[in-house]
Amino acid sequence: MGRCRLGLMLSFVGSTTLYASPFTLPTETSPRSLHMRAPAWRVAAAAVTDSPEQESSSIFSRADADELELGPGELDRLPGRVQSLNALPPRQRLSENIVFRFNLGVGLDSGETSGAPLLSGERLSRSSFEKMRIYSFGDAAIGTHDLGFSGLNTYLAAHFQRNQNSPTKSSALPSVYDGNFQQPLIRSAYGEADRFFFHPLLRPIHVRAGRSFQYGLSAIHFDGVTVGYDTPALKISFYGGQRVNLYTFSASRLRDSGALSGTNIRVDLFEWRKWPLVLFANSLNFDDHSHFRTGVALRWNQDMLLSGSLRYLDGTIARSTFSLRARLSDVTTLNFAVHNRSQSDWSFGLLQFATPDNSTDSRRYLDLGPVLPKTTMSGRYGTVLLRNLDLLVHASGAFDRRDDETDAASSFNASYFEAGGGLEVHARRSLRLGIAVSARRYFLQEAGPISRVMDNADPLPRTLGATGVSSFLEGGMNFVYSPGAREFSASAEIYGRRYRYQSEYLDSDHQDWRSGGRFSIEGWTFDRFRIKSEYDVSFGDFSFAPELGGLKSLRILLEGSF
Repeated sequence: MGRCRLGLMLSFVGSTTLYASPFTLPTETSPRSLHMRAPAWRVAAAAVTDSPEQESSSIFSRADADELELGPGELDRLPGRVQSLNALPPRQRLSENIVFRFNLGVGLDSGETSGAPLLSGERLSRSSFEKMRIYSFGDAAIGTHDLGFSGLNTYLAAHFQRNQNSPTKSSALPSVYDGNFQQPLIRSAYGEADRFFFHPLLRPIHVRAGRSFQYGLSAIHFDGVTVGYDTPALKISFYGGQRVNLYTFSASRLRDSGALSGTNIRVDLFEWRKWPLVLFANSLNFDDHSHFRTGVALRWNQDMLLSGSLRYLDGTIARSTFSLRARLSDVTTLNFAVHNRSQSDWSFGLLQFATPDNSTDSRRYLDLGPVLPKTTMSGRYGTVLLRNLDLLVHASGAFDRRDDETDAASSFNASYFEAGGGLEVHARRSLRLGIAVSARRYFLQEAGPISRVMDNADPLPRTLGATGVSSFLEGGMNFVYSPGAREFSASAEIYGRRYRYQSEYLDSDHQDWRSGGRFSIEGWTFDRFRIKSEYDVSFGDFSFAPELGGLKSLRILLEGSF
């Protein structure tokens, strides 16, 4: 580290005099270098000197003459004791070290009332219901790379949304930004030191401190420190810190303190031994529970990749997965995946595998009942027909593997089968027309209607596995006009969906129709600014919100990148 600091001091001092006159060491016996590794640009420049004799007799190259503003004949007359500053790179544009992107916009959300009462039977109150919400929003991402010091990077990503009208108790389109939440959200804010060691074995080390994400067992958002080591054959990182709570969600309502730590490891044996295997493992300690996942990926041949993994919760297998990705031809691909979960798996996320233990626990709003064993399979096939017809076919299914004698049925764990497909045609070069359809059928329990007595409260349902969505069918069409990247483009999409609901309180299945569309246009100017406008509209008979007759949303966005 002493050599590193001395080299940086010489670089700083020399940068003020290099273009005025060469820096000459005072004596003939002075060392010609500090034994620091020359930057890659100088090594490459020395490799293209005019003659071998010149390269061996002088530490200068023809590129150095250009940097020092020397004439062609002056390079050979420089004495050997003249020392160039090896640590000084060529001049770079500031845009190569700074990235800045932003968007600013305004939105209007509106809900038309149908005149019908709420499910509770009460009528909407104008003083407590907001038909239209007007709000402004924006995002910004600022990053630096090797600015000031080589290997020092920073990044900041933030979002804000501010309601222009006063907060109300309820609105047609609820949002996490409703109420008194008006503070900016800092999604990421960290500094990173990368490539700050000169030794080849230590150079892959990097350290990141601040607010960031970690992707492994789950998307972890935390304030803390990450230390990593990245090479083509080995990637390993250790992280720890405090879990981030956005959208005014308070950790004080949970039993855990929010502290977490974990490890991510990936070993590419092909880069190391030319074996077509990739091994990976992830660990996470959070909320007094330990999570662990391990897996392997095998490239069977150039066109086929197999992968599998096991996830553990407190030493018990929670989920096993297997996937296959194959390229059958230049334009045809096939993907297949199987997920098998046990009673130890999560029901919603990291915060939801534990049962709420008190009335103030916020997780009670996401309580989907106990986790039950379930197997899910999915497949997707895509190809191109007649050179301009894109075809996609998919199918999936889930199987409830619970024990009928010990585990009660639940509509959240019901078996289902789904199938669908899409077709898109390229008319000319800039026009695309597409159509898609999909259908799913849930296999709920059969249960007759509950006997209801006039003027008496309805009895509780006899089973939770006989109520819920029994099937849905959806279809849509889309139109896209795009002559090229960073040019004017327009798109339109219309859709329709039909739900069927089954309930012990109904003599027959209930149908719910919904339809709507999305329209957008965007244009670019100066290759750096984009203006985009989106309009969403939906109609239908909202069974769970009969007071609404339709929803509308308009957003206008200005985006810039530098």
